[in-house]
Amino acid sequence: MLLLIFDRDIIFKTVNLHHTLILDHLMLVLTELGAGISTTIILLLMPVFFKSCRNWWYLLAALFCNAAPAILIQCIKSLVQAPRPLEFYKLDPSWIHIRDHWPRLFYRSFPSGHSGSIFSFCCFMSMILPEGWSRFGLVLFFTAIVVAYSRMYLAAHFYADIFVGSLLGTISTLFCFALMRRWSNRSFVIVRGGVNQQAQPIE
Repeated sequence: MLLLIFDRDIIFKTVNLHHTLILDHLMLVLTELGAGISTTIILLLMPVFFKSCRNWWYLLAALFCNAAPAILIQCIKSLVQAPRPLEFYKLDPSWIHIRDHWPRLFYRSFPSGHSGSIFSFCCFMSMILPEGWSRFGLVLFFTAIVVAYSRMYLAAHFYADIFVGSLLGTISTLFCFALMRRWSNRSFVIVRGGVNQQAQPIE
């Protein structure tokens, strides 16, 4: 609805020009959740806290469901080569809110890699968490929204970039997860919220 009603300038300015000192620091930290390093660490720690993740199916699914969407998005970015806000508004960039220590990015804007990565991660996590953690899915969704929002706040993307990035991350992860479940029928026993105790443990 936002894309249909408003143009890219209005949406970008609404986000980027409404800023505070606290948000300047907070958004710079939160956006790193979409960089991949933080999510990779969390995925590697999952077997430590959840028995259902202590098997080869989880490791393969975590790799496939998070790496495949990232590769897809990076390929599209390289093909499209869309300008980022700093390049798009280069004739008059003085009004853009950007601090000296923020990264200055100019190309490969569409779609957003950070948005795709965090939505992919949160989608995968919501599907493998045990039953008792199902309500945590709302926290994951809110986290993904905030990280995607931070990309506009930091003047790194337009709204269309983060919107399409989030869709690609979510849909491709669902597709990869469905393939993993289909493949697991012969080698593993899968239940909702993870892999049950009949799955092959990590030696």
